[in-house]
Formats: sequence, C-alpha cells, structure tokens
Amino acid sequence: MTTHEQTHGANGHGQEPTHAAPSKASYSKKQKVGLIAFALLMVTELVEYAVGSTIKHGTWPVLVVLAVLGAWPILHYFMHMSQLWHKGEEE
Repeated sequence: MTTHEQTHGANGHGQEPTHAAPSKASYSKKQKVGLIAFALLMVTELVEYAVGSTIKHGTWPVLVVLAVLGAWPILHYFMHMSQLWHKGEEE
C-alpha cells in the first residue's frame, strides 16, 4: 500500500509545473512595441477625424486608406495575424 505522500507528493497535490517568468528585456520590448502600436493607432485616428471633419467632398477614398493603415497594427501586433503565415518563426 502506498502513502498519500508517495502518491501525491509532499504537499499533497503533486508537483506543480514551473513556468519561467519572462525576462525583463523581453517584457520591456513587448511593452515598447505595444506602446508604439498604440501611438500609431492614435495618430491614424486623429488624422481620420481631421480628414472627415474638414474635407467635405471626396473623403471616402482617403478614409478607406486611413482605415486600412489603422487596421494593420491591430492585425499584426494584437491579433498576431502574421503568425498564420510564419508559424515556425518567433518574434
């Protein structure tokens, strides 16, 4: 017959998997990329607002281009869309 300690480990629940904490350099790099993406989105939104509120005729094509430019950081940095095509590469 086995004891509870032999079956479940010394703390009664077995060994918890250990996860290495991300390095400070890795965290700060990701934080910097996130802030740059945020800044790009803010600039794009401000330009869209300025174009939409000041130019009355022919704004649709300009706004579409600005919307695509604003969607790129979201797709790339926050939704990680590039990983669909580059699965083996790490960023």
